[in-house]
Amino acid sequence: PRIKKTQKRRNELNEARERHLSHKIEQTQLTKVEMAKKQKRLDREENFLELVSLVSITTKWFELSRDAMERHKIYTKWNNAAKSIQGLWRAELFLRNSKMAIADNRKLKKIGWRLKVWSRCTRRRLHAQLLRTFLEDFSVQQLNYIMYTFRYRVMKAQKIMRAFIECQRARRYALERYWAAMEKEVNQQNNSNRRGTNERRDSGRNKCRKNEEGMMTPQRTKKSKAR
Repeated sequence: PRIKKTQKRRNELNEARERHLSHKIEQTQLTKVEMAKKQKRLDREENFLELVSLVSITTKWFELSRDAMERHKIYTKWNNAAKSIQGLWRAELFLRNSKMAIADNRKLKKIGWRLKVWSRCTRRRLHAQLLRTFLEDFSVQQLNYIMYTFRYRVMKAQKIMRAFIECQRARRYALERYWAAMEKEVNQQNNSNRRGTNERRDSGRNKCRKNEEGMMTPQRTKKSKAR
């Protein structure tokens, strides 16, 4: 009977433990399901709030853009009106100025030849006055001296330039002669070097031929003796 009681109690304890574990598992599953539902609800609420904020921002931007577009339309109308008024005013001003210019030209045509004659006379008078002042400032003797010194300096400058040009030509001629002499000397040295190399080459070839002939002669003598 004691063994049965102990087995029975053990079985009861095992069953109670299993029930407890199953209850815990069910509780954890329920909590997981509730947490998932809660997370979904929170996600929906966040999305809804983002949508509301986006709608509010877009409405503000739409209102601002609408006001800006209305202002732009008003400014364009004002600018177009101002441009049209300015164009009309410029056309009217051009007509007035052209009429005034035509009237002035008609008036000036009557006295134009007088103005031309007056300008020519004034130009001649100024030129004559300039010549008088020059002759008064420089007498005849001073003018002769100035012309003589100017001519002497010009001739001296010409002589210097001619001497310089002749010197340049002489330098070029001397350099050409020096270059030709140096080129001739270099060519002679190159030719002599080539001849020396050719002679050495020929002497080396002759020595090789003599050595070959010397090697061949004893063989021929040995063959003749054997015969």
